[in-house]
Amino acid sequence: MGLANDHQTLSANPPILDFDIHGIVGIRVIDPATADAAGLVEQLGLYSASLNRQPDITIRFKQELSPPILTYLGLNSVGFTEEGFYILDRRDGRVKAQVPIKDLGNQCEIVCQSGIGSVPMLFDIIRLTFLRKNYIPLHGSAFYYKGNGILTVGWSKGGKTESLLAFVNHGADYIADEWVMLSSDGQSMFGLPIPVTLWEWQFKYIPTLLPKRPISQKFLFRSIHAVDAIHRTLGRGRLRYIFPMGLLKRVLPYLKQGLNLSLLPQKLFKNHFHQREANLDKLFLVMSHSEPRISVVPCDSMEVAQRMAISNIYEQMDFFQYYQAFKFAFPQVSNEFLEGVIELQRSLLYRALNGKETYQVLHPYPVPFEELFNQMQSFCEGYPIKGIQPTTPSI
Repeated sequence: MGLANDHQTLSANPPILDFDIHGIVGIRVIDPATADAAGLVEQLGLYSASLNRQPDITIRFKQELSPPILTYLGLNSVGFTEEGFYILDRRDGRVKAQVPIKDLGNQCEIVCQSGIGSVPMLFDIIRLTFLRKNYIPLHGSAFYYKGNGILTVGWSKGGKTESLLAFVNHGADYIADEWVMLSSDGQSMFGLPIPVTLWEWQFKYIPTLLPKRPISQKFLFRSIHAVDAIHRTLGRGRLRYIFPMGLLKRVLPYLKQGLNLSLLPQKLFKNHFHQREANLDKLFLVMSHSEPRISVVPCDSMEVAQRMAISNIYEQMDFFQYYQAFKFAFPQVSNEFLEGVIELQRSLLYRALNGKETYQVLHPYPVPFEELFNQMQSFCEGYPIKGIQPTTPSI
């Protein structure tokens, strides 16, 4: 059984767009329509460059990418033929892309339906390619403050972005948010230009960073708050059994998920946007707790490494659902690199974080930015503490 990409006859000189991410991961886009190219430039435009080497990831666009017969796994999720594995549009089931999962981590080619808006799994594939080259993707935020590169890590919604924003308010430079790429020796780190999500409650803390919002968005936010107020006022006593109140109770959590703003980091941070690599000088594990106070205490870097190995597994769960579906579709085929990813990340993390100056931050949620800065500031200043003895993690 073959898993070759479904190529079509191309013109002699198809349009080509190249990206070179920190000189490590190269991406070549072939035959994109204008809208396709614009979407990728929005995601990766910071790294537009002519590649002088073979690309790690090739993205080829087609005007039509619909195999005649497709076997489905799940509803509007994925499908497969004898020749390939396809990602579907969850809204209508149309084919979005053919992804060569057996090749991920090595040089690979993704074939996309023109006009899909964004390439499925693109940043997952980029991070895996970095990992193959011994750069560790970490769920965290990073900034440069008074000569030190600061890395904050933790579980989802733990306060990493809040730490970044609090320090940028005081002159720090953005390095990364959401995903930080860390060298295997732990000496340097850099980010990917993933949009930063700002929640409405955070707006009041960043008045100088927050851009002017469109009237349509302000109207949407006011409408959600109005619906919430109606529910809180009328959804009590006997009225809560009335059909509209029950419906509001169910839909309100989904409506409130829209109370956020997503911005590219270079547009949000402007002159505080730091695109270059930075040293990793100080490491903070950031988590929220039920107490009203903020505490910052030294902790063991190997404990943080163990926790972040688990965090990475959690953050990669969506991608690995696709990998399990691929193995179900093609039970005789596997990706040796993906089979060993968990152990590879663990070993690289232990090596990279061993002996780092490390602190644990506990804070209430939502956290007041100014107080968070005041509590962390003294630990972020000064030269990194040297001579911390490496430890052996207990597994």
